Amino acid sequence: MEIKFILMSILNALKKLHEFNFIHGGIQPASIFLKKDGEPILMCFTSARQIVAKQLNEDASALINVYSSLEQYEPATATGPATDFYSLGATLYECITHKEPVSAQNRLTAINRGESDPLISLAELPGITLGQSVIKAIDWMIKLNYSDRPQSVTELMTSIEKVMTKDQAQRGAKFMRNIGGHLFARVDRAQKLGAHFVKGFGEFAQFII
Repeated sequence: MEIKFILMSILNALKKLHEFNFIHGGIQPASIFLKKDGEPILMCFTSARQIVAKQLNEDASALINVYSSLEQYEPATATGPATDFYSLGATLYECITHKEPVSAQNRLTAINRGESDPLISLAELPGITLGQSVIKAIDWMIKLNYSDRPQSVTELMTSIEKVMTKDQAQRGAKFMRNIGGHLFARVDRAQKLGAHFVKGFGEFAQFII
């Protein structure tokens, strides 16, 4: 539940940010501060630092890390909302697996060599107990190519809600099947007890007569 709460809270913050055509540009574990009540606060806006570095003709490559998306490795490549989604997804991936994610650049190198993507999706990892809505959302966010990721917070949240609704419906159907089976068993047992009682009472009545 904590991961999902962090995800939805940060997405709400990004929604407001993206509405002004501004991106964070450097989401990572160190940029998310958790208040005492558990509410996450997004800090350290890397995009602003990159703009300053560019104006001062300074090297901004030091701002790139394993949470950075592929497009951030190329200064001439445009970034956007999906850039933030990748970084947030990579950050949550580490929180869940307790392992630093493989960098986008190393992932691309491996794929170009004909190897499989070294970053294993959450859906393929054993022992992940999160809901499918969160797993699918994070796996979507860490897609290597910009166009393969969600393009807006609204699109991402809509997808999460759809999966949640489907999961809830499936759990509800399973619950009703279990309840139905339990009730059927109790009714069947009651019928058998009733038949046994009627039979016993009939024998008792014959004995009295």
